[in-house]
Parts: sequence; C-alpha cells; structure tokens
Amino acid sequence: MRLNVDFRALEDAVRRMEAASIPVELDIDVGLGIDPLDPIDIELRHGIEIDDLSKIRPDDDLGVLTYQGRQIVLYIQDHSTRVGDALAHGASGRKVHVADCTTLREMKHRGRYERYVATNDASGDFYVTGQDEYGRRVDGRARLSVCKNCLRMLNYRNYVRNRSRVFRDFEWAKFFDRYRPHFERLPTRRAGVFDGGYTPDWDRVSAGYKRERDFQCEQCHVDLSQSRHHRLLHVHHIDGVKTNNDRSNLRALCAICHSDQPGHAHMYVSTEDTALIDRIRRRQHRRR
Repeated sequence: MRLNVDFRALEDAVRRMEAASIPVELDIDVGLGIDPLDPIDIELRHGIEIDDLSKIRPDDDLGVLTYQGRQIVLYIQDHSTRVGDALAHGASGRKVHVADCTTLREMKHRGRYERYVATNDASGDFYVTGQDEYGRRVDGRARLSVCKNCLRMLNYRNYVRNRSRVFRDFEWAKFFDRYRPHFERLPTRRAGVFDGGYTPDWDRVSAGYKRERDFQCEQCHVDLSQSRHHRLLHVHHIDGVKTNNDRSNLRALCAICHSDQPGHAHMYVSTEDTALIDRIRRRQHRRR
C-alpha cells in the first residue's frame, strides 16, 4: 500500500521557526521503505536559486525550460511589499516562466536573472516571501499565473489563436503532463519551501561587514558609528541575490541610500529616521 503524505503545512511552520528543513512530501511503500530520490530531485522539490544562466536552457525540441534533464519552471519568490496582494489574489503576483521568453532575456540583460528560483512544482502553489508596510516578514503560498510571453513562445495548446481561452483554462498539472513523456525524470506534484531570503548567518555577516566599514555609508559617507545610530546602516546586496554574501557583492549603505538603490522602491524609511540621517549628514558636513 502506498501512502502519499503532504507535509507542506509542517514545513511552513518549521521555516518560520528557522529550524532545520525536512522533506515536504514522502512517498512511502509500507513494508518496503522509502523510494530513493536523486539529490537534485529533492532540491527541486524545495526550489533552487539559480546563480548561473547556463544551467537553465530550453529543450531543443520542446522549448520548455530544463535543468539537469528535468523540466522546470522559474519564478521570483521575493514579492517585496506586494506579497500580500499575491497571497490574496495570485494573478496579481509575479508570473511563472516556462520558456526562455523575452521577459527572462530582459531580466538577464538587466543583471537580475539570479533572483529566480527553479522548481518542478506542478501544483500551482508557489512559495512566496516579502514584507508588509512595516517591514515585517510575510510568507505563504500563492496561486501564481503563467507568463503569457512563454505561452506565446511555446504556442501551448495553439495559444496564438486562442489566447484568452488557453490562458484562462491553464492548469499547471496538465502543462507538465503535456511534456511528461519526453522526460525520464518526472516532476513532482508538490514543491516545498526554499528560502530565497537571507542566509542563516546573515546577522553575523552584515554586522561584521558594517564593522569593517567603520559604520560609514559607502555612498553618502555619513558616519553612523555611534551605537544608537547603528540601526540606520544597512548592508546591501549589489546583485539583488540575498544569499550571495561575497564581500564584492556587499555595500554598507545608510537607510536612505539603500532605499534609493534600483529595485528598492518598496523599502520604507520612516520620516523620523530620514530626518535623523539628514541631521547627522549636515552636522558632519559642517565639521569637515
């Protein structure tokens, strides 16, 4: 007898407690043990943050995206302050890509491709993260929509002639089933949780980097070395990938300069903190 147990709710709870992750779903043959899985298949169940475009390529014959012989989809997990809208109404969230469409190529050109997560989730429930207007973390699963540019490139179910109907009736399970016979490794019906946010040691890394920079903003050069001002200095990931903690990818920035970085329009800096940084800047400028 086969038991298919879905541990996604437990995995969410584990993630929020920042404890060690567990497999999200186990296929168990009672009396026969657990089916062996290739490590890459286990990773794809959780999602893999892609840091090298060459690892993702469209299948030569089918056009769908592949990773190490597996059919995959790509999506941006970090929804910033729009995460609430995505959770409430998935269609308002970031789109999921299934082909090397014009949108992906543009993101590559802008140097933001690394923000994507690869998964073989066929459920339609995608794990997303972000923050509310007060900067508090928000996460959950959203029913994200497929990218229309991808559907057009694949001409999935004759999309070019029936755009509205094909997009309206699109189902992730049926999409994967359409290409399933062409892949030896089949996608799972459920994907788990991959934390595309900061690494577990980020607090230590960022604190150490700020000390190395003497608590000075590397852009406006405001000195925030007084202990009560430390909170006003952030550490910014230049390429937008929160797991890339290489020193060449980090910059110490005051809250104002950080919020001015490309793609950071969502960042909230209170009126009080903005005024405080401005006062410190003016005072230090007069001393020079």
